[in-house]
Amino acid sequence: MKSALYAAYPNQVKNESEVYPAITALLKNDNPAYRATGAVTEAYKVGGYAGILLDLKAMENNQDPNDWKNEVAKDGDATPLTLLAKEYEGQTLPSPQTIPTKQAYKKWIGAYNKIDPINSQPAIIFNVLYAWLYGGE
Repeated sequence: MKSALYAAYPNQVKNESEVYPAITALLKNDNPAYRATGAVTEAYKVGGYAGILLDLKAMENNQDPNDWKNEVAKDGDATPLTLLAKEYEGQTLPSPQTIPTKQAYKKWIGAYNKIDPINSQPAIIFNVLYAWLYGGE
């Protein structure tokens, strides 16, 4: 629920102290339309993404991707998010990498096109002419 609130209301719920007042405000109102404010939808999205990550982690470790699903079915308190948290407990996150600027990206693409002749101008012209003369793609 906390993860769903962080995801659904990033501007309103920024830390632990704001979680419980937000839950209280959501659950106090008995209007069904008000209850569908995104917390449930976001919870499913966060849980679904956690499930995908658990499946990938299981395949990476040559394990059965159904093991974590069976654990959720057996343990009433387990969720994909709690299992994922347990999987990475004690590990530190990698340092964030900067996103390249549009100019740097264009420079990289230009260098890539020089390396990969399929995307170069002469190759494109050749492929068009070849297809026009001999048919095909």
